[in-house]
Amino acid sequence: MVITANTPKFDKRQPSKGAYDAIVYIDGSQIIAEDSNGRKIASGVAGTDDATVIQTTIDLCGEDCTIYLNGHFVVALNRTGQPWGCIRITENYVRLIGINGATIDNQSTFDQYTILIEGSVDEHVMGCAISNIKFLHGNDDNGFAAGAIWLLYANQCYIHNITSVGGTLTSNGCWAVCCVYSHNNVIENIVSIDMRRDAILSYLSVGNTINNINVIGGYAGIRIGHESEVIDFTSDNIISNVIIQNVERHGLTLYGTHGNKVQNMSISNAGYSGVYIEGGCENQINNLHVDNAGDLSNIWQFGIQVQGTSSDNTISNFMVKNSHRAGIWLYEADRTIIFGGCVKNNNTEDVSGYSGIAIQESDGVIISNVSAMDDQTSPTQVYGIRVYATATKYKIQSCQFSGNKVSPILLASKDGKINGCDPTENSGSSTGTGSEQTIAHGLVSAPTKAYIYIPSTGEMVGVASDATNIYPNVPAAVAYNWHAEV
Repeated sequence: MVITANTPKFDKRQPSKGAYDAIVYIDGSQIIAEDSNGRKIASGVAGTDDATVIQTTIDLCGEDCTIYLNGHFVVALNRTGQPWGCIRITENYVRLIGINGATIDNQSTFDQYTILIEGSVDEHVMGCAISNIKFLHGNDDNGFAAGAIWLLYANQCYIHNITSVGGTLTSNGCWAVCCVYSHNNVIENIVSIDMRRDAILSYLSVGNTINNINVIGGYAGIRIGHESEVIDFTSDNIISNVIIQNVERHGLTLYGTHGNKVQNMSISNAGYSGVYIEGGCENQINNLHVDNAGDLSNIWQFGIQVQGTSSDNTISNFMVKNSHRAGIWLYEADRTIIFGGCVKNNNTEDVSGYSGIAIQESDGVIISNVSAMDDQTSPTQVYGIRVYATATKYKIQSCQFSGNKVSPILLASKDGKINGCDPTENSGSSTGTGSEQTIAHGLVSAPTKAYIYIPSTGEMVGVASDATNIYPNVPAAVAYNWHAEV
């Protein structure tokens, strides 16, 4: 049973001894809430009444208050439906701050978040903060603790120094932090361990800053946008300084969203594609490292995958290596810019045709200053760059190639330009043997033009060619010059 003070509202007009308005702590078998002058304002049985005492303290303190949490708290809301939060914050500028290693264990058997910061369509909650708390999510005796923190119609909030650990059931512990219809929030210094949905989810939201995130295991990394909302107005989020490792699905997902900036991200051992963009436009990803993405149990087997009427995205200063199929796959990805990076040792399953970068069903793609290489003893990256017949108006410029299994570039579409790659044109001289000769042309891809010139007769004759050789056929002892160009 929870005991509260007689006054219905906490009187903050009284002088305060500290920087907080109230503190909630565990004392043996009791949970106790006091104001900063030591007056008890609520109490109950520890492990049973924790959510109620914390909620009572929040309600009594009202707007613009700081509440310290000290102890290991157990909360549960064992019912379905709204308000979807064991602890609810509905006032502006409420700050919950953990001290001395505070933890909250959500033992709900239905889909309830540990803390819900909730406004309304007409009036968003403003300026709340949650800091320095470790969240736990159930065990084998429980069914569905939804996640740690949900911001719903909440703006300019500060979520800081949070650790969120998923439950032992596959359904337990969904999102560490979820933002819906919530704008201009700061989410930083988050550690997510084995959460059962995306560690961070932000959709139908604008201008959130997501910084210094460490995702270890679990379902997926960070999702901006949502598949049920393509294309929603989620935009202009900033995601920086992120490490994602050993997740079951995508590391980073940008779904139906635009204008986001991603900076300094490392993704390793993602079960699906490391970065997945669908229906996204004008997103910028810079300083990205993706290693060992994808597996053969799904269709998302790429280091970076851009598809689904995406356009005008930029990916720069990257290393994409050891992907199970292509390093970067562009499909319906018009005007994508790939600049200043390296695709290395991709197609680790050694499936025919997969390359460092592939362009398909896309218009106006630019690939510039990229190194496409394979330095394995037995190369698996079949082509450095592969351009399918459905790619149009592409530009490949100032790229370097080495060690790819078959050839540097395979061009099935000629509706584009290659400039400054090494080499795109070559010439030489030889003497006929009376039968077809094989001469390695050394070009980055199969030539579009290959011919020989015989000085003694003045003849210029086109010859057969492929990605590796030209095949002139002239009489024995006849000298000739050859030329080939992409």
